Amino acid sequence: PTNPSNSVALRVGKADDQDGQSPCHTILPVLDARVVLFQHYLELDHRVKNAALQDAVCMRRMTVPCVGPIAALTFKAAVDDPKRFKRSRTVAAHFGLTPSGYQSGEHDNPSRISKTGDQNVRATLYAAANALLMRTMAKSQIKSWGMRLISSKCRHRAVVAVARKLAVFLHRLWIDGTEFHSLISLRLRRETKHLRWT
Repeated sequence: PTNPSNSVALRVGKADDQDGQSPCHTILPVLDARVVLFQHYLELDHRVKNAALQDAVCMRRMTVPCVGPIAALTFKAAVDDPKRFKRSRTVAAHFGLTPSGYQSGEHDNPSRISKTGDQNVRATLYAAANALLMRTMAKSQIKSWGMRLISSKCRHRAVVAVARKLAVFLHRLWIDGTEFHSLISLRLRRETKHLRWT
């Protein structure tokens, strides 16, 4: 990406040249600091992408639509050992993506998601799910499923449901050593068919 400060700095410099008493010169140190921050951002972005590209597990995760280097690395760091979870669908509950719900002998009323566990992982999965439904044009079965939820429920609930499913997929791919593809395998369907909508 291009440096956003360059064009602004040029305009400020021209204004300062035209009027020697212009306060524009006070803006230049701020723009210089912005340039440094942008350069550090580019360096960190480069490191994150390299870390994901050098990790076979992350590379498999990035075959899932809209799961990028940050989501792949965040999920791996939070889960640490995939064998901690006997079933992939329990991963979504671990990160607070399942309804907390009130349950008694006579009533079972699902409510908002529990929001337990790592907030960063939950936010990352939500962002990936939102991008999958709202931004990407590529077709996949999970996108089609999410779009049906939007029409029958609402956008937020659909995004949360897709985020839950992404958590299941990412763990399942880690365990199986496989890659995601548009036609979800029967095994993944069995792991996710009992997920509840919020």
